[in-house]
Amino acid sequence: MNKATAVSILSLVLGMGISGTICSTKVKSLNSRLKHKDKELALLTREVEKKIDKVSLTQWIYSNSKIPLSYCKEISQALSSCNHPLLLASLIRRESSFNPTARSKSGALGLGQVMPKVWLKELKEKKIVNEKRDLLGIKENIKATSYIFEKLLQQKKGNVSKALLAYVGSQGRSDYVRDILTTYAQMKFNKMIK
Repeated sequence: MNKATAVSILSLVLGMGISGTICSTKVKSLNSRLKHKDKELALLTREVEKKIDKVSLTQWIYSNSKIPLSYCKEISQALSSCNHPLLLASLIRRESSFNPTARSKSGALGLGQVMPKVWLKELKEKKIVNEKRDLLGIKENIKATSYIFEKLLQQKKGNVSKALLAYVGSQGRSDYVRDILTTYAQMKFNKMIK
């Protein structure tokens, strides 16, 4: 599949116009459309994101964070080894604003705000981390975030919206899903794909 075809399909899947701007009415209907298109989106995302432009992603992270460029490069490099780098970048932006040492009041840690109470034992078993503090490392946290998201995506039978809701741990947070998918769509149309 070439880039133009992938972008055209993604445009249709996300209900976006040719220009890539999102109309407010289309954003409102995004959730209902995603119910029917999530499997296609998950498959398309993998295909398209295999051709990620690491330089553009690094620049995007830098412009959407308050972290040093060296961290942005490390985050971009770690994301590029994941199945859904742009989707995960969108999730991480929402969760921590790319702060590798972010800690929430509920105990979530790092870029992807991983909950050690819920995931640490399994992440240790899978040899993704050795101990809790590893979740504050960029590479380890991104691997953990990717593992968790992929597991939830599989549990939700490829439904991206439901996997994101499960990730945040809330049933009524459609604004969370909308924000991540809107950021993701904007990244796609900012030509982060080679």
